[in-house]
Amino acid sequence: MDNIKSKIIFSLFTALLFVGCCNSPQEQKETLTVAKNGQIEPILTREDTINAMAMAFARQESNFDHTAVSPCGRWVGCLQLSKIMVAEANRIVGFQCFYADDDWDDRYDRQGSYAIFKIVQNYRNPNLDIDRAIDIWNSHCPTTYRENVKKYYQYNLLNYNTIENYFEI
Repeated sequence: MDNIKSKIIFSLFTALLFVGCCNSPQEQKETLTVAKNGQIEPILTREDTINAMAMAFARQESNFDHTAVSPCGRWVGCLQLSKIMVAEANRIVGFQCFYADDDWDDRYDRQGSYAIFKIVQNYRNPNLDIDRAIDIWNSHCPTTYRENVKKYYQYNLLNYNTIENYFEI
């Protein structure tokens, strides 16, 4: 039992450390705006952008339900993560800091899921292109899936200062 508690504490500490290291304390939640072609558009930080992207996927994949399980049981959590995606995040960081087993499953944890998403997207999609993100997350998705994610993502970007951050709840 102590081993399980140690794994949990270590995993949470590592995920928080990783996410914290990627977030500059200088960044502010308030988004600057700039006039472009007569319209005011937000200027978002990299963290804001990836967060808006993750929330678009959480809406499409599970409608923000961190307990969701696919019918086959292969994908779980708000971002419908597979065990392979957890293994990929661990490979990228260089050690096992996320778990997807019977003792502990970070896929059901919002912050853990977000950390996995962020690690994989930053590594495989350094420009944070939404089409590339969709290809990484669900390469064989139907057109409606792609359109929905892009629509949710655009909404999140345009309303970033007024929407509630699902991953901080």
